[in-house]
Amino acid sequence: MTEMMSDLQNKVGSCCNCSTFKKDGQEVTGLCAAFGDPHYITFDGAQTTFVGDMVQWMVKSNSVWLQALSKGSQGRMMGFAAGGPFLFGHTLVVWKEDYNQPLKVSWDGELILQDDVSEFHFEQQPGVLDAYRRQSWDADVFDDRVLSLRTHMQFAVGTFPERFVTLPETGIYMFKLPRNIAVSLTGVDFMSVVVSMPPEAGQGGYCGDFNGDPDDDAEPIVPSWDRPIGRFLGPVPKAMSLFPEDLTVALLGDSAKEHSRMSEAEAVAAKIKSVKECPQPLLAKAEAACNGLQASFHKFCVFDVCMTKDLGAAGSVGAAAVVEHKVNARGVPVFMGHGRCLDKDGHGFMSFATKLRTDTACQQLLRTLALTDGVMGAQLKRGGHCEVLTTKNVDPTSTAIPGGWGMPDPPSEDVWQQISALPVQHLSAQADVHAQAVSPKLGDSEGLIADTTEDGSYNCWQLN
Repeated sequence: MTEMMSDLQNKVGSCCNCSTFKKDGQEVTGLCAAFGDPHYITFDGAQTTFVGDMVQWMVKSNSVWLQALSKGSQGRMMGFAAGGPFLFGHTLVVWKEDYNQPLKVSWDGELILQDDVSEFHFEQQPGVLDAYRRQSWDADVFDDRVLSLRTHMQFAVGTFPERFVTLPETGIYMFKLPRNIAVSLTGVDFMSVVVSMPPEAGQGGYCGDFNGDPDDDAEPIVPSWDRPIGRFLGPVPKAMSLFPEDLTVALLGDSAKEHSRMSEAEAVAAKIKSVKECPQPLLAKAEAACNGLQASFHKFCVFDVCMTKDLGAAGSVGAAAVVEHKVNARGVPVFMGHGRCLDKDGHGFMSFATKLRTDTACQQLLRTLALTDGVMGAQLKRGGHCEVLTTKNVDPTSTAIPGGWGMPDPPSEDVWQQISALPVQHLSAQADVHAQAVSPKLGDSEGLIADTTEDGSYNCWQLN
């Protein structure tokens, strides 16, 4: 009977065919953040931590090669590189040689962006690289012109996370690349990187496969620790590394060989031990330094401070959060976890039903509502319909959306005949579900989505 009901619910709530539309004529984009230990928040929202010292694939497809160089034994991300066919054989490399040293940037081996405020445009092939360095966030450079309006929207809790961290003294870098790919990067302590790009066919790497499902990017290895799963997670072959060999040796030395003698389980256990034995005074300082970060960043922030015994680690995580939020002015949904969406105080949101029934369609819908004031995110119950979440007293239903607002279309006659054969209690339950979805559900939150309940049947996305 349960299987029959599930099948009927899927038929009753058939999804409109809207999962492949484009926004403003362009492919939709997602975000991947890499920072600290290094930690990754994948395009689909999974949260993983890399263990090891090596050159690794952030994104690997047939055309797009994005790589990171990290020293996981020290909790540091030390380099970023872009190359491969999509750059027509050219190579962009960003690195930091030491804790207190500024970032260095090279294009085809030549240093660029050496002044505090500077730009570089590869004039021989327009559109291949536009590079910028600024001391503060420049909406004209870093945001799409229209969507930059969202950056200036005021919410009850304030604007973006400048309330708990400021940009580093070394400034912020933006690299605009072909195929609608943009990379934002800061140099707090070591490096924090946020990649914005559309999905690439067959892609893999530590940023995930970008198929809309966070659960196939990671799996739990111990409580509160997920390891990455998928394609292209091994070391980048030497012949495919975008980092010059002398730079790789200078940054990693023999640490990769030494670290390889330790199994992944042993490496994870050693890091977990460092956190569990975090001295109480340091833990208190870590909580204070990481205060205000949303749940996923907060967890990594406290972890890094305890592991490195350095409060400066909070700056790297905080900077990554700032960049992700700033880049998110583009209207990119961020997966917050399994559960109903909550604000930082545990309050829910106004909820408006739509006719959409898939994760992909729900995320696409949020992109179309990026400039709709008061829309904070969406949630979707497994087997249910997508609900748009707003702040108190905001009604978005005057805005036209793909598929329309409210419940899906009524079932066909043959489905009704199957439904009529069900016991009365099932019919009553279906009627209750229908009635609940027609009218908005109440919530009193006026802030940003920052956390979720423990109801694993829901997925939650934030639209910052």
